[in-house]
Amino acid sequence: MKVLIIEDEFLFQLELKKMLLSIDPSIVILQTISTIKDAVHWLKHNESPELIFLDIKLADGNSFEIFEHVDVKSPIIFVTAYNDYAIKAFELNSIDYLIKPIDENKLRQSINKYNKLKNIFFKYDDYYSTLKQVIKEANSETAVYKNRLLVYKGNNLIPVNTDDIAYFYSEDKVNFLISNDNQKYINNTTLESLEQQLNPKEFFRVNRTFIINIHAIKKISPYFNYKLKVEVIPDIKMDIVVSRERTQGFKEWLNS
Repeated sequence: MKVLIIEDEFLFQLELKKMLLSIDPSIVILQTISTIKDAVHWLKHNESPELIFLDIKLADGNSFEIFEHVDVKSPIIFVTAYNDYAIKAFELNSIDYLIKPIDENKLRQSINKYNKLKNIFFKYDDYYSTLKQVIKEANSETAVYKNRLLVYKGNNLIPVNTDDIAYFYSEDKVNFLISNDNQKYINNTTLESLEQQLNPKEFFRVNRTFIINIHAIKKISPYFNYKLKVEVIPDIKMDIVVSRERTQGFKEWLNS
């Protein structure tokens, strides 16, 4: 099995390599990479590995950014010190999600899980595409998303159902929630956390500032530099522009 490791902690790189070879001496470590930039470059210029071990917090940012720049075809085992990104991970082609520190038995179980999935689909020509779809369908059955959020109305906290939310945005380091009936609430949850907690079939983060509900979209127009401009209901006196790196994903989301 050919494996790529994307991890920025040198000591953990060594530990992971040692455990992998102990579990299966035939494993080939293709490369160890510590940054998003280097990971994107490697994945664009090399054949897809059979399995990727991926940390979430890398030296230059959040590893989910990798998926905005390159179509990652390989199944992934996330190995991280953070447990609050699991939902996001399972939206990608994730086999497993391991929390550091890990032991060899847990790692062995993850490898066995990968081997079981691989053996089911070895007869298909389009192996990675088939495996990715099966992983996505299996994980979507277990993912749990928020049905409501607590927000501030004056000095009080009130629950708002996610079905009643049009969009979220951030302004001057304050996060706001706009409801379908155009009520504005302060929301203390960061957009990064919301992105993991909300159902991705309903909500999409179009840029650093906005997360929008698909049902709130009024109009989509071409914008300069291959971007898209989105008009929403209720209206807002701010331009909502889909960032260039998210445009393709936004189109796929609308067409899913």
